[in-house]
Amino acid sequence: MTLVNPVAGSSAATSKPTSALGKNFNSFVNILAAQIRNQNPLAPMDTHQFTNQLVQFSQVEEMMGLKESFGAISTQMSEANLMSAGQLIGKDVTFKSPTVRLEKGSAEISFNAGPGVAGVTATIKRNDGSVVRSLRMAASGGEGRMRWDGLDDRGRGVAEGVYKVEIQGRDASGNPVEVTANARATVTSVSRGGDGSISLSTTLGSVRFGDVVSFGTKS
Repeated sequence: MTLVNPVAGSSAATSKPTSALGKNFNSFVNILAAQIRNQNPLAPMDTHQFTNQLVQFSQVEEMMGLKESFGAISTQMSEANLMSAGQLIGKDVTFKSPTVRLEKGSAEISFNAGPGVAGVTATIKRNDGSVVRSLRMAASGGEGRMRWDGLDDRGRGVAEGVYKVEIQGRDASGNPVEVTANARATVTSVSRGGDGSISLSTTLGSVRFGDVVSFGTKS
């Protein structure tokens, strides 16, 4: 897609630049809003070009009196992101979080491991930091999952609820490999903060939209 250059030709005669720039700006706003509305929630478009365009438009903002228009485009972007996030309501999302919820004697622990990992150890803890259970499994790079049966290291059942999870990865030589702990929960609603940021309300609490790594139909 070819984007207009709002600055080019600004040194030319001034009989038409204001009207031309106004038309270009309106087209720019409409194109940006449409692309945001139709973007993949987990693969948002590259906004580098649009950011450059905004910088160029800002250079002529005083001449055109576009201050209110920039506020309008910010609102449109925020509303479009809110609509995009709304598609996740009722779906299960996997997001960056060092927590896991134990329900009906079972919990799924999700993680993303760096390349070269050979095995991971998940340490499940209570809020006070005391260790409940340590689980080990072989793993390879990328997303992985392990199941916790709700028992502690002595084979005793523990109370349902949310527990902390710490995951460590090792390569074949025993060297540490970076591993990120994830959690999985169902989205119940979405909201927009005063700064335009989008948050998801889930069965595990509030989650930043940007922390979601995958989603699917409710299990």
